[in-house]
Amino acid sequence: AETGHLNISDEELLKLCGELYTYSAYINLQTDILETPDWFWDNEDLEPVYLKTAKYLDISKRTAILNIRLNTLNDMYALFRDERHLQTGHRLEWIVIWLIVIEVVIDLVELAALVRFGD
Repeated sequence: AETGHLNISDEELLKLCGELYTYSAYINLQTDILETPDWFWDNEDLEPVYLKTAKYLDISKRTAILNIRLNTLNDMYALFRDERHLQTGHRLEWIVIWLIVIEVVIDLVELAALVRFGD
């Protein structure tokens, strides 16, 4: 933020995005943190204890906050990726412009040679 430049390579940025996605998938898809674990199907007498503990620890609120933070990081990484794509696009545009300029100069030199020396 201080320099206006992102001091991270594209590869590192993609790794961070992948790591963030892995965390999000683990929390939301692979753990039993969002619902009552299957273990309580066999131990129904302990399910009320789990539910009270989960409520006491505010598991659902904490998970919601964690997901909000992960989404914020995801938005930030998306902004960085977009900026990288924009920089690459600008660089490619300048390359095309310079190639056109070079082609025009070569054509002008050829035209000048034809006019000066004829066929």
